[in-house]
Amino acid sequence: MRDADRLADALRLRLEVFVEEQGVPIAEEVDDHDRDDPGAVHALIRDGRAPVGTGRFYPLDPVTVKLGRMAVRGDARGRG
Repeated sequence: MRDADRLADALRLRLEVFVEEQGVPIAEEVDDHDRDDPGAVHALIRDGRAPVGTGRFYPLDPVTVKLGRMAVRGDARGRG
């Protein structure tokens, strides 16, 4: 699977959790770190083939990163 496919899966999951479930405006959810930040690292967790969790981090300075946008699909929460 290509990185672009994994990023698309991560963004779909974030839209499901943050925009659809929690009502966050889409313009607030997708930002420059998703569009064109080469330093941003997006993580994707799968249960079999299905994406169930995601998060990202990006550098703030040479020794500090910002961790965020962590989301877990509703039916995967609380399973440990």
